[in-house]
Amino acid sequence: MFDMINTLVCLCAFAAFLSFAWGVRNHFSHGPDGLPPAMRRLSVLSAAAMAVFVVHLYYRRAAVLTLDIISVALSVGSMALFWWTVRITRTDPPAVAHQSTVLTVVHSRGPYRLVRHPFYLSYCLFWFGTGLAGGPIQWPFVVTLIGWYYLTARNEERLYTQSGIAPVYEQYKRRTGMLLPRILKRTNQ
Repeated sequence: MFDMINTLVCLCAFAAFLSFAWGVRNHFSHGPDGLPPAMRRLSVLSAAAMAVFVVHLYYRRAAVLTLDIISVALSVGSMALFWWTVRITRTDPPAVAHQSTVLTVVHSRGPYRLVRHPFYLSYCLFWFGTGLAGGPIQWPFVVTLIGWYYLTARNEERLYTQSGIAPVYEQYKRRTGMLLPRILKRTNQ
């Protein structure tokens, strides 16, 4: 039976997922060929993970209320971080993932003061929340998607070091964590 908590988990997850899909289509800049093949594969994997999550929620027999509440909080939190980052990058949106572009901007305001890749952090928080509510069937997707975002962020870091703004990015990198906020500032660099 699809009870109230399942409905809440599902609605919050859908709202976050649809926000991310909106971003891919309407916020991030695209090259002349549209979405790169790797981004298409990521989109298909994400849609499959979301479908498995929803089907699992529909058929699951027992929910763990605490995990469901954390999942809802992570969906809402990831969405808040996503939209905050959209607002900060509205005038100069980043390129869609897996697009090799010449990097010319280092965003350092808003959520970028906390982490260098707030979009990826928002996706990771969301998928982690689906793993908590979805249980063992969801974790292979969670691990794969979070790993994919991490590797994508690492590749983008490499692109920055090869760009004309490498010195500016290196300073930014010293004071800001990649996907997690840097708690202790490096002082002797």
